[in-house]
Amino acid sequence: MAGVPVGLPALTRAAKLTNRAARVGFDWPDAAAVLDKLDEEIGELKAELAEADPARLTDEVGDLLFVLANLARKLNLDPRPACVMPTTNSRGGSTRWNSAWHARAAI
Repeated sequence: MAGVPVGLPALTRAAKLTNRAARVGFDWPDAAAVLDKLDEEIGELKAELAEADPARLTDEVGDLLFVLANLARKLNLDPRPACVMPTTNSRGGSTRWNSAWHARAAI
């Protein structure tokens, strides 16, 4: 995947790589197929949990994140704002998750 800078933020690079791969035919037919792949990757991660080898776990989590970048592409979404959404809503205010986190942290 020459031409996609290694120095890009990881999620930006993943999104660019998925676009490049799709242009040369390495792609899933639809979002449902990407979700099937996501299920497969979750299974692989679960299989690695018993040994808890950090290198293998890192590989499997990386695979999950890459598949999620593909899913975002299939849904015509930019994955980067989606990573921010759990803590900030579209108006810049706190989300339910963020509020729950602060309430729990105050206990």
